[in-house]
Amino acid sequence: MGPYYQHTAQGMGGLIETFYEYPILILFLVVGASGLGFWLWRKNKLK
Repeated sequence: MGPYYQHTAQGMGGLIETFYEYPILILFLVVGASGLGFWLWRKNKLK
């Protein structure tokens, strides 16, 4: 493990390691967050 793990909790380090192993998860996370944000924006706009 590199120096970027020095100040993270062990569980957080595992999460970071997972994202390094599977970069497609970052894409899913971004798409999901964007979709959720767009849905909330539309929901509030219709009121």
